[in-house]
Amino acid sequence: MNLLFRYLCCCLYLHITFTYSLQAQNLVSNPSFEEHKRVPCQWITDKAELADIVQSWTAPTLNMPHLFSTTANTECWTNQPNSSFSGNIECIFGNETPQEGEFMVGLFTYGQNRRSYLQIKLNTPLVVGELYELSMWVSLAEHLGFASNGLGMAFHDEEIELGTYGSFDIAEEVILFEEPVTTQDGWEQLTGRYEATDEYTHLLIGNFKNDGATKNSPLENPQCRSAQAFYFVDNVVVKPISLELQVDGPSDVLCAGEQVILSVSGASNYQWYAASDTNQVIGTSAQLNTFIDATETFIVKGEINEKEARGTFTVQINPNEPIETDNIHLCGTGAITLAPGDYETYTWKDGSTAASLRVDQPGSYAVTVTDIYGCEFTASYRVREKTVPSIQFENIPSLCYSESVELKVAETGYDFLWDNGSTSDTRTINEVGTYKVTITNEFNCSTVLEAEINDKNCVCNPLIPNAFSPNGDGINDEFGAIIPCPINAYTLSIFDRWGKPVFESTEQIQTWDGYHDETYLRMGVYAWVLVYEDENGKVFSKRGNVTLIR
Repeated sequence: MNLLFRYLCCCLYLHITFTYSLQAQNLVSNPSFEEHKRVPCQWITDKAELADIVQSWTAPTLNMPHLFSTTANTECWTNQPNSSFSGNIECIFGNETPQEGEFMVGLFTYGQNRRSYLQIKLNTPLVVGELYELSMWVSLAEHLGFASNGLGMAFHDEEIELGTYGSFDIAEEVILFEEPVTTQDGWEQLTGRYEATDEYTHLLIGNFKNDGATKNSPLENPQCRSAQAFYFVDNVVVKPISLELQVDGPSDVLCAGEQVILSVSGASNYQWYAASDTNQVIGTSAQLNTFIDATETFIVKGEINEKEARGTFTVQINPNEPIETDNIHLCGTGAITLAPGDYETYTWKDGSTAASLRVDQPGSYAVTVTDIYGCEFTASYRVREKTVPSIQFENIPSLCYSESVELKVAETGYDFLWDNGSTSDTRTINEVGTYKVTITNEFNCSTVLEAEINDKNCVCNPLIPNAFSPNGDGINDEFGAIIPCPINAYTLSIFDRWGKPVFESTEQIQTWDGYHDETYLRMGVYAWVLVYEDENGKVFSKRGNVTLIR
């Protein structure tokens, strides 16, 4: 089997914190070994037993890793911490609680050229050229004789099955930690970056160097005289690194003109831009100090492992506009209200703190306001006295029954608003009543004109034709009276030449069509009598003749 691997080279190191964004989930399933089928009490002796105990993880060689737990029986040697196991075993490795959860594993990393490893299939293959964050927590089992360096990670494109107990003979491809990891009381996090060179599917952890190539450090007064190094391991992580820089900046809305401070870390060779002008570099350090008057998005570029990383941050500037100075006109002897708008606090020049100020004298007035973002604005008002329009109607006519009259304002050049919504300077009146128009000049000063339209003393004369021709041609086929004013009662009677009644109506809409008792009357002259009562109760009587023409 070809055992050439690509490993994490020059990448694993201690105590490094990265500020770039980790967008994907951990590619390692069961990273803290919490998913298990049972809790062992003794040694794990072979691969089948390991598979029956720990889910997802397998061993590539014959030397088995071991699972430890705070839940194991205290009489089991796999119980941690401070196992009370008293069986036939040379010594206990050490005392430690898991870095996360209740379970952890242990690996031999030095001594007798015997190594223990773990391997697992990644949730998804690595992507060529993509950066990954690698990390795992380790703690030295202090009861054995040595600490060592060399604990690391490796990737491969298939699961490894070796019938050996020792290290892999690939030492030239792995660069390991410079010094042995000696943390015993607690945990040390080993972290690094790795740029994938192939679509690897499997991860391995352990020391891939033989004893001769492994640095070792003897421990003082170990409880066991075994010349070996053993490490507890927990919480293994492989995560893609997004090349998106995390920019820190103000979380609150700022006032226009206020200083903006942005900062970023985790990269090098920074360049800052404003989104409104990406052609101009406005900063080249990890911190940007600037002043802006409007909401702006800032872009920062940097380098991570010779790859371009980017970040953005939008600074929100108070959307409220400064209050413009207003020239206000005070109309005649009236009063006006000065109101700058909806703000949190108000301080007028006279000490008032109300949201508005009522004034009836010309002069200068000022108010300072603060909005919900704590930004301060000042408004100044210059109040000038102006006259109201002095204008009248040309005349106020009277209305006679169904007549129409025109009510007209005497002058033009103003804004007009009648009580019916009309904006003309003239209004047509068809009914008696009160009519109003508001007249406004260029200074927004207004006056209201009011006109009372009354009936005039006029006679309501009926309109009665002297002939009609009921021949069905649609022209003058019927005879009746039209009274162009309101009435209370109406009677129209028609007689032939001998005084015999041939038609009578009490409704204006009921007219004579030249028939009587369904008989077609002859041409001739017929007499009519009209009696009606107007709305004031006055009775009128009219007489006349009408000629029926065939």
